[in-house]
Amino acid sequence: MIKRFCLFLFITILCSCYIFSLDLMILHTNDHHGSLFNYWLEFNQVAGLAERAILINQIKENNENVLILDAGDMNTGIYESNLFVAEPDILAYNLIGYDAVTLGNHEFYGDIERVTNQISTATFPFLSANIFNQNNELIGLPYQFFTMQNGLQVAVLGLTTTHKSLHDDFIVKCDVEIANELVPILREKADIVIALTHLGIYDFGGEQQYGSIRLALNTTGIDLIIDGDSHTLLEQPAIINGVPIVQAGERGRYLGKAILNFDVETGEVNLNNWEAIPLMRAHNDPEFEADIEIQEMLESYRQKAIDSGNALLGVSDRDFRNININNRIVAIGRVVGQAMLESFPEHNIDVGMYNSGGIRGDLLRGEIRVSHIHNVMPFENNLVILEMPGTLLSEIIRDSYIERINTGAFLQYSNNVGIVQRPGDIVIPNLNGVDLVPDKIYRVATNSFVASGRENPLFLLAEIKIDTGITTREAVINYIQNTAFFKGE
Repeated sequence: MIKRFCLFLFITILCSCYIFSLDLMILHTNDHHGSLFNYWLEFNQVAGLAERAILINQIKENNENVLILDAGDMNTGIYESNLFVAEPDILAYNLIGYDAVTLGNHEFYGDIERVTNQISTATFPFLSANIFNQNNELIGLPYQFFTMQNGLQVAVLGLTTTHKSLHDDFIVKCDVEIANELVPILREKADIVIALTHLGIYDFGGEQQYGSIRLALNTTGIDLIIDGDSHTLLEQPAIINGVPIVQAGERGRYLGKAILNFDVETGEVNLNNWEAIPLMRAHNDPEFEADIEIQEMLESYRQKAIDSGNALLGVSDRDFRNININNRIVAIGRVVGQAMLESFPEHNIDVGMYNSGGIRGDLLRGEIRVSHIHNVMPFENNLVILEMPGTLLSEIIRDSYIERINTGAFLQYSNNVGIVQRPGDIVIPNLNGVDLVPDKIYRVATNSFVASGRENPLFLLAEIKIDTGITTREAVINYIQNTAFFKGE
């Protein structure tokens, strides 16, 4: 009798532990940026979407209570993704089984028609509670509820960065204010509230002006922030104001895996474990296994892209790389800047300049084709010619080195621009070794994004001489086609 009672008590305790402790697994990615196919990163091959699908499914096989989430910036990547406006990316996400994706800032660099078309292509919800159209209507869904197999009620709230200017079709509202309005509503129904954000992890010290740290410091009721935008690979969660923040690098190189535990009796939610799983293989590792359906779909888009992107522009016997482009003038930056300078000889352009954040790849030695230029310059910006006095041009260049260093707003220049740096933040620019003349009016060729002042308001002090009507990508294509170096001369 005593043995039966002990057995009954033991079983009751086991059942109680199960009932009062429920787990949720979350697999997450961020900043995909059109990385459709596997690619080499130094000595490692990164999984493409067909390979990512297999790895995700392997994890899901033994776990019923799994959400698959992405923290935004699907757009702006390789040629095949850009050419078809991320359609193959979204179709692959559909097949992988993503449950929700936050709208990143790169989703809003095109007009409203582009983003609404992408939303309609997806079988998953695109989330963003703080981006509106000009009629004050939400572009995506603000949040989504999920009922898991074990009965857990999970709310996922989407928020998009407020510190980057978007297309004029869109209105961005404060992420913190929106979160403080919605989280209490979500908490009434949900056991777990997740903020799936594209805000960025910036500067762990000092007053936070934007980003997921600011969100954590100024809200209550969020159990986990899954973030994107800053392309941060965390070794462990950042715990801010008691809220764990996680982010898993960029371009499919890692898969974040979080285990949240919900205590049914107390309502407490704890992050039991988080890791960033490398989606990479070394040269001597076995080949990735690929999902056949996704692979065939992506290959069909690749074949469609070959004809339009295979045109030969020129040949190079050296590499033009963008390594550390946000803090120094690099080889590919000089190519782009020089292309701006030489784009319209009839306008007597003095300087070509380009923001580092707009240059996304390398030009490697060998044949250079149209698709390569799309990879380097994925944005649809027009070439604009500005007029400004030497004083303003000097101030913009100095500002780039002092205020914009280590950001995408750091400027790259044509070959004729020289920079002399001295201790004490002294930056002296010159053209062909000659100091700028303060009162002289200079003509500067750049892109329409830079000219808009969205990254540096100093550009608003310049006068727009002409919007040329061609994209900066076209200017680089023309430059490579017509420059002796790229003809092997």
